[in-house]
Amino acid sequence: MFNGKKRKQYVAFNSACERFASQYVLSEVAKAAGIQEQMLRNKLNPDQPHQLTVEDMIRLYQATNDETLIDGALFCCGLTAFELPQSTSDAQLIERTIELNAKVGGLGSQALQIHKQGRMTRTQRNMVVNAATVAMGELAILINEIESKFQSVPGLGGALSAAKTMASI
Repeated sequence: MFNGKKRKQYVAFNSACERFASQYVLSEVAKAAGIQEQMLRNKLNPDQPHQLTVEDMIRLYQATNDETLIDGALFCCGLTAFELPQSTSDAQLIERTIELNAKVGGLGSQALQIHKQGRMTRTQRNMVVNAATVAMGELAILINEIESKFQSVPGLGGALSAAKTMASI
């Protein structure tokens, strides 16, 4: 269960902190979130004793609209997060489906390339995790949109069941 000072189940969160820190200019994010820059750097570093609080993660999300940290924390519990849109048109639903297909295809391409190389670099891992997280969120949003748009139409119940079955593959 324990590996030195770090718990094994926090690996996903530590990875999320690393990805978050590498994607932003932390001085700007810290200012926008109302957190001291050096304190933010310390809290994102798993080797430091300071830790992000829930309030910190909310402030960072509000400053960046990036759910990486929240998703990393939830992933340690076997959960994930995604933002639900307010409403979409039928055209947006079709576009979302096509974009999701492209993202999943891109994941497959990345996995094939990594398999051929026989090893995975940290950068490749971060790219795959980010792409997979986006795809999972998009898939969940698609399912939500289908349910909300077509739940009152009885003939589409079978289509909804088929979409849910395909999502669980």
